[in-house]
Parts: sequence; C-alpha cells; structure tokens
Amino acid sequence: MGMIEKIKNFYKIEKAEAKRITWPSRKELGSHSILILVVSLILAIIFAVVDQGFQILVTWLIKTL
Repeated sequence: MGMIEKIKNFYKIEKAEAKRITWPSRKELGSHSILILVVSLILAIIFAVVDQGFQILVTWLIKTL
C-alpha cells in the first residue's frame, strides 16, 4: 500500500469517526460554558487570596529576620 493510499484510508476512517460524534445541544453548550466561567472565577479568587497571604507572610518574615 502506497503513501497516497494510506493517506486516503486515514481520511476515510476519520470521516466515518466524525459522523459518530454526538455534539452537545445549544442548551448544554450554554450551561457548560457558564459552569466553566464560574469555576474559573472561583479558582482565580482562591489563588489571588492565597497569593496575597503568601505575600504578607514573606514580607513579615523579611522584616522580622
């Protein structure tokens, strides 16, 4: 089997696989997008608070040592 035939076979298989994909509905897509945004925002706030805490701790340690 030549290289051209292998490439054709690859795309034939990929096309068949793509037809089996079940795409989310518009409602599911919207709700999942909102969920991702909310979780990202919560994690950003948590990381900001922890970062601020470490900054205060390191500053205090530097001043006392």
